[in-house]
Amino acid sequence: MKTRMRVLAGAVLLGAMVSAYAAPVWQEGSTYTAGTVVSYNGQDYSALVTHTAYIGTGWNPAASPTLWKAAGTSISPTPLPTPLPTPTRTGTPTPTPEPTKYLCPIVTAPPGWIFTGYDSNGCAMFEIKPPTPTPTTAPTQAPASPSWEKGIAYTGGQRVSYNGQLYEAKWWTQGDVPGSSEWGPWKLLGAAITPTPTTVPPTPGPSITPTPVADLACKRSTPSWSATVSFSSGSKVLYGSGQYTALTNSLNKDPALNKSDWKYDGYCLTYINDVTPVVSPTPTASPTPTTVITPTPVITPTANPSSVPSYTPGTIPSKAQADALEVELTKDAPAYVKLVKETQRVIDDSIVDQVAPLAATNPDNVKRVERIVPAARFDYLFAIRNAKYSYSNFLKAVAKFPAFCQTYSDGRNSDAICSKLLATMFAHMVQETGANTTWLDGIGAIDTPKWRQGLYWVEEVAYQNNPNLSGYTDSCGDPYWGKIWTCPKRADGQYNSYHGRGAHQLTHHYNYAPFSKVLYGDPNVLLQDPKRVADTWLNLASSVFFMLETQPPKPAMIHVIDGSWVPNAVDQANGLTASFGTTINIINGGFECSKGAETSQAQNRIYAYQNFAQELGVPVAANEQLGCASQKQFSEGGAASFPLYWDKDWGWQRDYMCKPVNYQTGFRTISKGDYAKCVEFIWNVQVK
Repeated sequence: MKTRMRVLAGAVLLGAMVSAYAAPVWQEGSTYTAGTVVSYNGQDYSALVTHTAYIGTGWNPAASPTLWKAAGTSISPTPLPTPLPTPTRTGTPTPTPEPTKYLCPIVTAPPGWIFTGYDSNGCAMFEIKPPTPTPTTAPTQAPASPSWEKGIAYTGGQRVSYNGQLYEAKWWTQGDVPGSSEWGPWKLLGAAITPTPTTVPPTPGPSITPTPVADLACKRSTPSWSATVSFSSGSKVLYGSGQYTALTNSLNKDPALNKSDWKYDGYCLTYINDVTPVVSPTPTASPTPTTVITPTPVITPTANPSSVPSYTPGTIPSKAQADALEVELTKDAPAYVKLVKETQRVIDDSIVDQVAPLAATNPDNVKRVERIVPAARFDYLFAIRNAKYSYSNFLKAVAKFPAFCQTYSDGRNSDAICSKLLATMFAHMVQETGANTTWLDGIGAIDTPKWRQGLYWVEEVAYQNNPNLSGYTDSCGDPYWGKIWTCPKRADGQYNSYHGRGAHQLTHHYNYAPFSKVLYGDPNVLLQDPKRVADTWLNLASSVFFMLETQPPKPAMIHVIDGSWVPNAVDQANGLTASFGTTINIINGGFECSKGAETSQAQNRIYAYQNFAQELGVPVAANEQLGCASQKQFSEGGAASFPLYWDKDWGWQRDYMCKPVNYQTGFRTISKGDYAKCVEFIWNVQVK
């Protein structure tokens, strides 16, 4: 789960590796993705964000600290005139697992940047626009644009005028007042102007003041707009934070972008339950033809949610109010969000600790795994594994997550799904932790095919038996992730080391923290003691967890396998299918996919999967997309792009409030109490 080569023991091999993988020279005019390493004036630099080094801007690595960070002295590659000889069987093993990126460390745009989509890792991407030469004849004022309206949703690049100034949207926004914050979604372009008319102006008449659109108490029964649903003229839909009425028969026409087809009704300030109870009339004891029965009036519920006790928007909520708002804002969440929450359910460690091979008290999902992969088969599949990856630890890792190899009650074949889950997870384990060699003697690798060499590495080679090293701590100083989750320091003053550990090679504190939070409800458990991911059954639980982890717009791998994730039109346009190739894209798509040809890392995964599938009796269809060379990255609008996180509510009079968003932050809508934590972090207040 990182962008790195594994460090080999031995100075000779290390020197050869550095020479062979010297960074390319930075070039003006090129586009660089986040994490790319280049050399410039004898120094190596790593790109912080995806950007284009436009010609004439001077955005070289040394002069652009917001785009690049120094990565050490650059080493020129040593030319090799002849091929290297075949290595002997007495050398140090050269593991080839490639890293897996996990969370996206950037969630908001720096000042002056614009949102341009998603990069190769499926993370939000921002870019500085190149400077525009000053025209010599045209006026320097910005062109005229429509006035900003609170309830209209704007996409990146759209322009509006507000208080005599012209603004351009950096990314999708609705309800955010232009100019209210330099960190907000609007970029100031200059003074707004009114174009000079080319015809004779009409006789002035009385001025007309537009009527502002009122805030609404929207009905919960109103459907949300969908590109795949046809709406007839007059239909009302919810979209963004507002309500719209169809002016025509509409299909796949975005309400915010097609004003001729949709009318904006107003901003949904709150929502009401419009399932109105009707009290039946009371019958008379002796009805006569002339008796008129008056029904009891219909009872209309109040528009103010009763579940939020006396809360006034724009004020600091109490703990009770914050918890009530959390429930109120998530009770109508898409079904997929609820599925994600259920998928990541865990059981208490006191139950996990009782799990043992063939124990009668083992949970049902563990018993299923034992039938498919008994201890003898596990030994065969991982023939040269490290002793820390024991069969008992494997069963405990499965037990912690009841959704892994669960029993499906809707007719799906539970054993078949479990077998495919295991084959998929094992294949990725081989790429992450396999010895991946055919020449090492003394460990059995000479007679063991590569697909059975998984679980050989527990920790990165450079950090094994070297407790004084501290690695992957750059994120500890990140202005966002470093504040959400604080890295503890050791007695020597260095941060705890968050180098690669376990079957999924977990790295960086912003990956340890959410893993810890799912396991224990507390991100600090593993931040304080990251060694658990190497020395306990958590070394295998990290892989099980990642099979169940959802990172919008990426689905969880289990949902790709069990059919819960169904690719929509956006996914299909990106070439994404319910296949093994898509799981590669989920794990490491930015490095291994969209290349036009399968990378060596992807080929290793495919080779391992085909063998594990055959061993576990998993049918592989002739048309299954095993690779991801032709796939694009997951993008907004896909089937798994839904609001799973909390972030600042930028709406009008929404101070001290957060809202659900579909990009990654440190606060999840499925984690109880995270709404209050979001308010405290974003607004720097205490919720009591």
